[in-house]
Amino acid sequence: MKRIAIGQISHETNAFSPIRTDLARFEERGLHRGRGIIEAFSDTRTPIGGFLETSAHANWQAVPT
Repeated sequence: MKRIAIGQISHETNAFSPIRTDLARFEERGLHRGRGIIEAFSDTRTPIGGFLETSAHANWQAVPT
């Protein structure tokens, strides 16, 4: 079985926003680490959700970062 490391960073930038995007903002919107990545994104219509589904069909072990 192949082991594949997975992770994702997603951020939309707006230079005119007065709101800082610090770690607290990421935590408010959903910061997932380790096994929490798989729990949050399994069976979702997201890029990671699709990768997890493909990994299962290909018999790969997705290893969250």
